[in-house]
Amino acid sequence: MSIREDEAVAAGAAAADGAEHAVHRPGTVLGAAAVAGVQAVALAVWGLYIMAAPLFASGGDLVRAEAGGVVLLLCALLPGIAVRGLWQLKRWGRGPAATLNLCCLPVGYTVWQQGGSLVWVGILVMATAIAGLVCLVHPRTSAALDVHRRA
Repeated sequence: MSIREDEAVAAGAAAADGAEHAVHRPGTVLGAAAVAGVQAVALAVWGLYIMAAPLFASGGDLVRAEAGGVVLLLCALLPGIAVRGLWQLKRWGRGPAATLNLCCLPVGYTVWQQGGSLVWVGILVMATAIAGLVCLVHPRTSAALDVHRRA
């Protein structure tokens, strides 16, 4: 056999081995990871928007905007870490996701109370937080994370 044939056989064996040991992720875990992913992207986009806004408008405080944007970008790491942990079915992935979802509830409520066009933003923030929490406390999620911990 040539080197290329050996590599092809090894790659096929590795793919077959990976298929045998495929990890089953329940829909609730995928849902919690998806919500955390959306939250990570939203925080990152918001942080970038806050950093860029003073560059296009006059009278903006550039230093405060940059500092606030950096804080939001750092906050986007929390749900990003949660997505990784949940995707890998690590028990610790639930903590950062639950923390962020619990923090989103009062933020969404405060935005909703402002009224006007922000009402829908507040409702959306609270709805995603509730959806994320429901997915995180679902028995299938608990079972998937506990089974993987024992393995």
